[in-house]
Amino acid sequence: MIGTPSHAVFVAADTAYRISFPGAIGDRALTLRFGRALADNRLDRHGRSEAMASHGLLPAGAMMLRNLLWTRLQQAQADKFAAEVLGLDLLAMSLRSMRSGSEPMRHSAHVRRMRAVERMKEALALAPSDSWSVAKLAKVANLSPFHLCCVFRQIVGTSVYDYVLQERLARALDVVVDGGDDLTALH
Repeated sequence: MIGTPSHAVFVAADTAYRISFPGAIGDRALTLRFGRALADNRLDRHGRSEAMASHGLLPAGAMMLRNLLWTRLQQAQADKFAAEVLGLDLLAMSLRSMRSGSEPMRHSAHVRRMRAVERMKEALALAPSDSWSVAKLAKVANLSPFHLCCVFRQIVGTSVYDYVLQERLARALDVVVDGGDDLTALH
């Protein structure tokens, strides 16, 4: 199979594969490996979801996200939480680009997802400075990390990471405004 910067290629972990990169772009390939729980949840034994091809053309937003993730991973002090969220968002966009169609969400599923997002937002509001990870937030929401990132973006309109940053900045602003000259309360 051919790998280009504008395609996502899915390969099951236990499957032999060979990818060629035209124009010597192999060094710019971004390989993401996801745990078995995510793979079992989202993909069949051949590495595909129902009605999904083995590779698909990425939309412009996914290509920009891929480049952002690539840049962040190249930094010596990359933020692991940001990279994790970006990777899961990129996976979600890649999977969406490969599906032939989508079915409308049932009302009960929407209500469950809304409640899950609200549980996560509440936990963040109580302790925005905690050392959060996608896995910890997903546990609070009672969703898989992948589903949390997808559902959160769908419902809130922003990534989990951006929301966490927003909460932390809001808390810091409160401390600065209410705390006067004592900035040691920021953490």
